[in-house]
Parts: sequence; structure tokens; C-alpha cells
Amino acid sequence: MKYLFVCLFTYISFASADDIRLKSGFMYKNVQIIEQTSDGYTKFKTSNGQSRIKTSDVLEIYKAPYDPNSKTETLLYDPSELSDSLWQAKQLAVSGPVIVTRPNLKLLPLSVVAFALSWDYIQQSSDLDDLIDLYKDAEIDVSGLESQQTRKTILGVTFLAAGIVNLWISLETVEVRAQGTSLSVAYKF
Repeated sequence: MKYLFVCLFTYISFASADDIRLKSGFMYKNVQIIEQTSDGYTKFKTSNGQSRIKTSDVLEIYKAPYDPNSKTETLLYDPSELSDSLWQAKQLAVSGPVIVTRPNLKLLPLSVVAFALSWDYIQQSSDLDDLIDLYKDAEIDVSGLESQQTRKTILGVTFLAAGIVNLWISLETVEVRAQGTSLSVAYKF
């Protein structure tokens, strides 16, 4: 059983190959991707051994049939040589579906609460302003009311700013692109 598993794993790993197209116009055919390293390189296995290239130089990587009897080829390609339908099919396969989501939308009720508190504190500040004018006409000490009005105004403006910032964060979009071999996430600022 162990021998069968090892043979099956070896066959599957050698049966799939990759073709790598570079931005420079070159293409590696009949290679196998080993890994994409954290330092920005893509390591791949050729018929002559292992090689590596910068990941930023790669235009696309796509699956192709593997021929163990063939050597790895380095070709110069021209996209206009491909038929239009084949080129468009390959471009669609590279771009993959795009999903736009708003993962922070659950924070939107917090903005509503902040706006309600802001309106309440600003309304109380306005009521205190009317009361201060009334007490000043009656020549009553209003220093305590003025400090309360200042605090309520500051709280109202603070809640308004917090509500605006939270609303902006809640409506922020995230773009998710998925391919058969990769997944990318992009925040739109």
C-alpha cells in the first residue's frame, strides 16, 4: 500500500507541468513550479535542474501537459501569433473572477449610534444656550451651565467625527481576485 501511494504521488507530481510567460516576451515551456519565495522569487524545475526568476517579471503561469521526454524550452512569443479566441481565453483565465466586498459593513450600526449621540449632545448644548440667555437676563450665575454647554458641544462634535470615520471604514471596499492557483486581496483606499 505504501509503495502504491509513493508511486501515485510521484506520477501526479510529474504529470503536471507549468508554462511561464515573462513580461520580457520569453516563455519557459515544460517546467514545474516548486515555490514562490517570500523574497520575491519563483523557483521552478527544468530538465537541466532548478532555476529561479523574479516574481515581478512573470506575466502568467498556466498549466500545460507535461512531457517527461522533452527538454525545457525557452521561447520568444508574440501574443499576436495566437488566435484571438485562444488569447482571450487565456486572458480570462489569468484575470479570474473579481468579487468586491465590504467586510466592515457590520460596523455601520455603530455609526448610526454615534450620529444619534452627536445629535442628542448638540441639541442639549443648544437648549443650554437658550437657558443661559434666559438666566443672564434674570442676572443669575450661569458659570456651571456654560461649562456643561462646553462639555456637551465637545462630546457632540467628537461623536460626529467618530461617526464619520466609522462610516468611512464601514463602506470601505475590498477586491478579491481568485484563480485556480492563487488568491489576491486588494483594499481600495
